[in-house]
Amino acid sequence: MFINVPKPNYMRRALLAVALAAFFFSFSVYAFAQSNNQTIPNGGITTAVNFTGANCNYSWTNSDPSIGLPASGTGNIPAFTAVNNNNHPITATITATPTDANFAYIPNADGKVSVINTATNLVTAQIPVGSEPWGVSASQDGKKVYVSNSGSNSVSVINTATNTVTATVTVGSSPHGIAVTPDGSRVYVANTGPSYFSTSGPNSVSVINTANNTVVKTIKVGIDPIGVVVSPDGSRVYVLNVYSNTITVINTATNTVITTIAAGTQSWGIAINPNGHFVYVACPGSNTVSVINTSTNNVTASIPVSGSPNGITVSHDGNRLYVTNAASSMLTIINAADNTVIGSVGADSSPCGVSVTPDDKQIYVADYNSNNIVVIDAVTNTRTATIPDGSYSYAMGNFISLGPGCNSSPVSFTITVNPSSSGAVINTSNATGAITACAGTASASPNIQQFNVSGNNLTADVTVNAPAGFEVSLTAIGGYGGSVSLAEAGGTLNNTTIYVRSAVGDAAGNVSGNVILSSAGAPTQQVAVSGVVNALPVVNPVNSQSATNGATTIAINFTGSADIYNWTNDTPDIGLAASGTGNIPSFTAVNNNNGPIISTITVTPKNSTGCAGTPESFTITVGSAATSILSAQSTLTGLTTVYGAVSQGESFHISGTNLTAGILVTAPAGFEVSNDGINYGATTLMSGTGNALNIKIFIRLASTTPVGNYSGNIVLSAPNAVSINVAMPLSTVTPAPLTVTANDKSKAYGAANPPFTVTYSGFVNNEGIAQLITPPNATTTATALSAPGQYPITASGAVAANYSFTYIGGVLTIVSSSAVTPTLIIPNAFTPNGDGKNDTWDIINLGNYTQSTVNVFSRWGQKVFSAIGYPTPWNGTYKGTVLPAGTYYYVVDPKNGQPIFTGWLVIIR
Repeated sequence: MFINVPKPNYMRRALLAVALAAFFFSFSVYAFAQSNNQTIPNGGITTAVNFTGANCNYSWTNSDPSIGLPASGTGNIPAFTAVNNNNHPITATITATPTDANFAYIPNADGKVSVINTATNLVTAQIPVGSEPWGVSASQDGKKVYVSNSGSNSVSVINTATNTVTATVTVGSSPHGIAVTPDGSRVYVANTGPSYFSTSGPNSVSVINTANNTVVKTIKVGIDPIGVVVSPDGSRVYVLNVYSNTITVINTATNTVITTIAAGTQSWGIAINPNGHFVYVACPGSNTVSVINTSTNNVTASIPVSGSPNGITVSHDGNRLYVTNAASSMLTIINAADNTVIGSVGADSSPCGVSVTPDDKQIYVADYNSNNIVVIDAVTNTRTATIPDGSYSYAMGNFISLGPGCNSSPVSFTITVNPSSSGAVINTSNATGAITACAGTASASPNIQQFNVSGNNLTADVTVNAPAGFEVSLTAIGGYGGSVSLAEAGGTLNNTTIYVRSAVGDAAGNVSGNVILSSAGAPTQQVAVSGVVNALPVVNPVNSQSATNGATTIAINFTGSADIYNWTNDTPDIGLAASGTGNIPSFTAVNNNNGPIISTITVTPKNSTGCAGTPESFTITVGSAATSILSAQSTLTGLTTVYGAVSQGESFHISGTNLTAGILVTAPAGFEVSNDGINYGATTLMSGTGNALNIKIFIRLASTTPVGNYSGNIVLSAPNAVSINVAMPLSTVTPAPLTVTANDKSKAYGAANPPFTVTYSGFVNNEGIAQLITPPNATTTATALSAPGQYPITASGAVAANYSFTYIGGVLTIVSSSAVTPTLIIPNAFTPNGDGKNDTWDIINLGNYTQSTVNVFSRWGQKVFSAIGYPTPWNGTYKGTVLPAGTYYYVVDPKNGQPIFTGWLVIIR
C-alpha cells in the first residue's frame, strides 16, 4: 500500500534545490556553447576549447577548415593559429556531440581504485576502498562497481556517477573473486581464506542483496574459491576452487550447489562465453586453458598456452579469448570457434587481470609487477598505450564499466577569423610525420615531423622558435637547435620546409607544443607538433650463481619491462653459447681446467619500439670438479661352462668417490656383467654421483661364447677418473654334446643303396647344420647284391668348432623283390620322453605276422619286454618302471617260416 504523507518543509526545500540545480545545469551547457564563440585576427592564436559534461566523450565537426582547424576531430580542441587569407571575415561553426564514456576500474595495493577513461586513457579519479582490493565486477547498467577487499574482508560499492564508495559490506575471510548478476540484484563473492592452497579457509561464497547491501546467504563450495562468473541468463554461478581444482555450480534461484566440475591443474582464472554455452578456466599448473561445456558440465577441450596463464576474459561477441601469462609476460589470443591459439602480444612483466571494452576494440591488461595498465588494439593486436597505476594492480574480473551515462547535449559555437590589416602574412601548413624517440636520445629521421612555411609582404625575416622539448632545423638529418631564421627577399619568403624533432632531455611519455613563427608586422603563427618518447625498458637484476664441472646450472628467467632480452656470454667454454635471446635454460656446466672459470653474462633489455635499456651483468662461476677415484675388491676364480649355456656367476665389489656421473663396468671378451645378478650385458652402469661404496657387480661366461679359454681385464671407468682393471682368471668353455642319428632305410634286393640321411639333436643358440665344418658320413656294409635282411647304417666323421659328437646307427632293410608278405622295418632307436613324437618302438608291418614274438633284453641279458603278435608297441618301461636311456638287444620272430630278426635298440631320453 502506498500512503501519501505530506513532506516537511526541509524536504520540499531539498526537492526545490534539486530542481533548480537541474535547471541551471541545462542552462550552463547552453551557456558553455555561447561563451565559446571566438573572434580572432588572421595569424592570431585561438583559445583552447575544453568540453565539460560528466562521463562524456566528444566528437566535433568544423564547417570551414580553411580557418586552420580540421574538418572533424575528437576530444578537446587545443589552441591553433587562425588563418584568413581573404579580405573578408570567415566564420566557422563547430558542433560537438557528446557520447557515453566507458571506464576501467583498476584496484591496486595502495587501497585505491584507479578510474581510467578508455577514450582518452587518462586516470580521471582515485577512489579509496578497503585494504588489498583484488576482484572487480561492474554492473551491466554501468551504475555500480563492486570491489572485493581481501585485506579487510569486505566489498566496496562504488557509485560510478560520483566515483565514491556508497556502501561497505562485510563478507567472509579474504574475499577475492566477485561477480554481479545481469539484473544487478545480487553479488556473489568468493571467500578464499587466510592463504592460498589451504584447507583451513572459509571455502564459501557470500551472496549480497544489492537493494540493502546485506549478506543474505553463505554457500559452502570447494577449497580456496578464487574466481566467480555468472551465466548470461543469471540462472547459474560458477565458482572456481583453486586448491581442489574444481568448479562449484550454484543455482541462483535457490542459492544451492547443484554440481561440481573438474576444472584443471591449479586452476586460477575463469570466464564465461556471452551465450553461456562454455566456461573457460586458466590453469597455470598445466599451462592450459580448460574448455567446459555447460550443458554436459564436462571438459571438452584443453588449449595449450605458455607461461603460467592466470587472467582470462572473453570478447563481447564471443569470438576471442584473451589470456594473460604471468611467467612469459604475454597476452595469448585464442580463436573461440576452434580453440586454437592465433597470436600473442607482449605485455609488461607480470600481466594479471584482463578486460575488453564493450565495442571489443581495446583490451586492458593490469600488471601487478610493473604497476602499469597496458592497452592493446584488439583489431591489430598491438600495444597502443601504457598507463601508470598504483602498486600491484591485480584487477581480476570484469573491470570495464559502460559508465553511468553522459548527461550533456550537443553544443555549437563559432570561430570568426578576420583578415590581416597590415598585409604582412606568414603562411604555414600542418605538421606531418610522426615523432618517436627513446628516452635520453633525440628523435631522428624518419621519426620526425615537418611543415612548410612561406610569407608575403614581409618587412623582416621570419624566426622559427621550437617549443620546450623540441628542436627545429632546415635539414632532416642535422643542424637542429632551438630556433632557425628564414630570410625574406623583397618581402617574400619562398616555401621552405621546417623539420622538427624531440630533444635529448625529454622525459618518457607524450610530448607536444607549438612552434612559434614570427616576423615584425606580421601576425604570429603557431604549428602544433607532438610525439612519443618511449621509456627505456628495464631488466631486473639477476643473481650470480656458481656450479661445479658437470653440474646443472639454475635456469635464468629475465624479468622487467622489456619485450626482448638479448644476452652475451664472454666465456662460452662453460657450456653456454656466446650469445642468445630470451631466457637461459639450465645447462651442464663445463670446466676442464684446474681452477674456477668466471663467465660474465650481459643482458640488454629491448622493446618492440626499438628502445634498448641499460644492460645488466651477472656471473656464472664454474669450479673444477674434484678428481673421481675408482677402486675394486676382487677374489674372482676361473669359470667353466658348456657352449650354449651361461656359467655360474660370481661377484666382486667396486667403489668410487667424488663421482660426477656413474661408473661404467665393461666385461672382457667372452664374459658378461650385471649390477643385479639378473640382467647381463657386455657393459653395466652403476648410476649416481658423489660417493658409492662396495657396489656388488656380477660376472659370468656368456652362452654365446665359443669353445676355448678366456681371461682378461674387467674395465672400470667414469668421467674425471682414471680407469682401473680387475683381472678375470682363466676360464673355459667346453663343446656342447651333439647327437647324430642315422635314419633307417629300406630297398629291394638287387637295387642300389638309397641315399643315407641323418638326424641331429643338441644344437644350441638357435644354431643348425651351418655350424658344421665337416658334415657326418652315413655308410653301410650292404651292397646291391647283399641278401635280403637288415644291415647296419653307421654315421661318423662330423667336425664342428663348438660341438662334440655322439653317433647312433640306423638299419638298412633289404627285401626280396618276390616277397608277398610285407617286410618288417625295425627301428633301432626311439625317444619315450612324452613329447608325442617317437614315444614308442613302432615295428613297421609286424601287424601282418599275428603269431610273431617280440623279446627285448638288457645288456646284462635280463628280459625287459615280451609280446606275442605285438598288439601294443613298447613304451620303454618294465613292469611300469621307466627304463634308463641306453642300449638294449631285441629278438623278433615273425614265425610262418620267416627268418628271425635280431639287433640292438637304443632308448634316448
